[in-house]
Amino acid sequence: MQQGDSLLYQQVSPGGPLAPYIVCFWLLKAPAHLLPERERRPADGYIDVVFQFTGAYKQSPADGHRETPALRRSAVLGQRSQGYVIEPAGDTHCLAIRFQPGGLAAFTPLPVHELTDQAVDLNCI
Repeated sequence: MQQGDSLLYQQVSPGGPLAPYIVCFWLLKAPAHLLPERERRPADGYIDVVFQFTGAYKQSPADGHRETPALRRSAVLGQRSQGYVIEPAGDTHCLAIRFQPGGLAAFTPLPVHELTDQAVDLNCI
């Protein structure tokens, strides 16, 4: 392994006034060869706001019935009503905020229920 060729994942839980709204802040920085090709995730009721610095990924339903475009930019990932699959493409460096169910509504006038099973580019919000 070369110097700097490692996976970094950190998760920090908020305290104080943010705790009722935010589950955690998480950071992932990894070269492509250290990431799984596909990662199955359960429906969890959370909304993530992901700030993507490098890399891209696909998020699609676990049943495989819908192909989704690769996300190369920062996005809001709505609550999932079913399990899903994440497929990273290339080196990854991102920072995210994982909101409690309903937590994002305190920070935005967006109709949060319309984000269910959606990945919306932050530039479109």
